[in-house]
Amino acid sequence: MRQAHSLGCRQDAPRARAGAVHTRAGGQADGVRLRLTVEIFGAAWRTAFLSWTTRGGEGGRAGLGERVDAAFAGLPAGLTEPA
Repeated sequence: MRQAHSLGCRQDAPRARAGAVHTRAGGQADGVRLRLTVEIFGAAWRTAFLSWTTRGGEGGRAGLGERVDAAFAGLPAGLTEPA
């Protein structure tokens, strides 16, 4: 039961973000592409945040910003090149 609740909560934030983007796009955003984009962006942000916290929050807010920039810059290669 606890695991099911946790999985449900993990979907609330991406669902809300996808809804917000869909609304801002005037309802014109493709559902599958929109959901994938939101999930990929969320993964990039989480990757940057985990990297930053692993290093004890090095550089403060600016350090987090640098890690977010690096994660987003790495998306094209991460999506097209084999791991």
